[in-house]
Amino acid sequence: MSQQQNFDQQQLVEILRGTDGYGMTPAQLIHAMDIDPGQRRAFRSWLKTKQTHGLLSKGDAQRMRLRRTQTLRGRLKVSPRGFAFIDGARGVSAFVAPGKFENLLDGDEVQADLVPGRRGFEGINLELIKRHRQFLIGKLIEGHKRWILDPEDRRMEMPVSVDVGETKVAAGDMVRARIIGLEPPVSADASPTLLSKLDKVYKGAGPLSIEVERLLAEQGIEWVTQEAEPGPVPCEDGEAKRIDLTHLPFSTIDPPDARDHDDALFARWNPRGVELFVAIADVAGFVRPGRDLDRYAVARGCSTYLPDRVLPMLPEWISADAASLRAGVDRPVVFMRMVIDYQGVVVDGEWGLGTINSRADLSYDLVQDFIDGKHDALPDDAELRESTTVLAEVARLLMAARSRRGQLEIHSSEQRFTLDEDGEPTGVVVRSQRFAERVVEVCMIAANEEVGRRLIEAKTQAPWRVHGPPKATGLTNFMTIAISLGLRKLEGAPTPAKLNKMMQKLGNNPLKPVLSQLLLRAMSKAEYGAEPEGHWGLSSEHYLHFTSPIRRYPDLLVHRAIRWHLGDRPAPLPVDDDLAQFCADASSSENRSVAVERAAHRLYACRLLQGREGEEFDGIVDGIAAKGIYVRLLDPPVSVMIAREDLGLRSVEFDVAHQKLSWTGGSSLTLGDKLRVRLESVNLAARVAAASTDHLR
Repeated sequence: MSQQQNFDQQQLVEILRGTDGYGMTPAQLIHAMDIDPGQRRAFRSWLKTKQTHGLLSKGDAQRMRLRRTQTLRGRLKVSPRGFAFIDGARGVSAFVAPGKFENLLDGDEVQADLVPGRRGFEGINLELIKRHRQFLIGKLIEGHKRWILDPEDRRMEMPVSVDVGETKVAAGDMVRARIIGLEPPVSADASPTLLSKLDKVYKGAGPLSIEVERLLAEQGIEWVTQEAEPGPVPCEDGEAKRIDLTHLPFSTIDPPDARDHDDALFARWNPRGVELFVAIADVAGFVRPGRDLDRYAVARGCSTYLPDRVLPMLPEWISADAASLRAGVDRPVVFMRMVIDYQGVVVDGEWGLGTINSRADLSYDLVQDFIDGKHDALPDDAELRESTTVLAEVARLLMAARSRRGQLEIHSSEQRFTLDEDGEPTGVVVRSQRFAERVVEVCMIAANEEVGRRLIEAKTQAPWRVHGPPKATGLTNFMTIAISLGLRKLEGAPTPAKLNKMMQKLGNNPLKPVLSQLLLRAMSKAEYGAEPEGHWGLSSEHYLHFTSPIRRYPDLLVHRAIRWHLGDRPAPLPVDDDLAQFCADASSSENRSVAVERAAHRLYACRLLQGREGEEFDGIVDGIAAKGIYVRLLDPPVSVMIAREDLGLRSVEFDVAHQKLSWTGGSSLTLGDKLRVRLESVNLAARVAAASTDHLR
């Protein structure tokens, strides 16, 4: 390692900032930074590299000055290995070196100065904007004159003291503590201490329930769920007019265990094709700008779905009752009526406020059975059955149109845990998307696009769903593996249509699901933005979310924009910088929710395997990383990891780019290969199931 890498860039920036732009000569900097005589030549060379990289500029009398510094605001993600990253908006990130975020916690919202680094930007001078975590969960340790909390999290570098007050506790108790402040370090080489106050002692709680609370606390969701729910309020329409649609045979189509019904569909033939009504729960009539219920929804941003519960964006009285489109009761809706021709193109339509009375709460299973020819699967209602038949036909028209336009088609499956009466996982059900699910999906996409088109036509700003092209690195990795399977390299820039054609050539290849997941990982992350920059995956120029205001706040803002044009104007719509901040917050809330849902899935998978250590399982390789390989078990269909050091091989070579593992003797292992593994250990706190294998020879 060169000596240049030992110089402290953050110290340099802080010193030059203190000169108010006047700058310092290299000799003055050598003195100010206390550079050893033997390192001074290397230090001067290092200053020149910083000038080349754009951090410094040279002025009069050889004085070094800081160039104008960019800043980045985002979420701090701390690695167990001691460094961190700042994830900002639109995919911008910055590396943070060890020791440069001592007073901060994983998940904190921070602002940092950006400086050039060896592999992109580095963040320095981190400033806390908002503490993300409000609670810590861990074991109590009796320290000298005070209690210490062990959060069992390698990302936590600071010691944590706990004020237990008058509560009787014992060493080893699992507790939840609320973060209340920071105690400065007692010496220059010591760390600050995080101060907390005892909030809860887990007496008799099972390990699964404690770990669920831990992952909620990690993402800052546990704090949100402590707030008191605002009570029921009436639906208000302002000056907007509401149309009576209760005579039409609407129906909801959802999973069989759905508790909230936020969309209903009705379709009938029209001289120009099909007339499709998409009716969405009129949440904006209840959630008025600036009121308690609105602040409650903003704090959550979106609903979060765990295997054993839902953490709703809105109180249950509205999400499961007042706004839910349950069968047999009048409910207020915002509707999008579309006339769709036989080419699958929307040729006419209107939006408005309405009242519907759903004929039936249908499940995907019932609708699929009906489409497959079992007509008695639906209630004995001729109008309802006719509407469902037409819905299937309009879905085929829309799907054909989207295929011609080039929508990316990645078929994936959904996993759900089955639970016993105590909430413990007993198995995993894997469900692939069927035609019934596609019917609802394409109708919702059509409504989202049509609302977006109309808002652009009306020159109204709204939160758009933005999805950019795939990142070059991710797509290169995908293409490398695809070519190794015999597929031809894409010609020119990738498009959804080209990728669809490539995937179709795999036919029934058993590797197709694995490759589909790799393609998903190569995609850019969709997010919310204040400008209609398009949705690459859907090949849509103007796409937004209109169809789920019960569980997504951006949809609620879209409903307010529609209501504004219908005459309901309780407050100005957010525009420009205010709208951009709304979109950034919404994307952050969504990312938080996704992180919780994925962590919960890993947790329940580990719990399902706990107690089966020592057993052997058959599986397939579905990922190869530098630290080991991931194997998806066939039964139960969950993933385990074999660490590199546990492979039992000497001369092993990891080719992560080609997702291939090779070892002495010419043998190799790659994606989709079958492998028998033995479960070694399960760590619920880390959400990791570790395995080994004796079958690599």
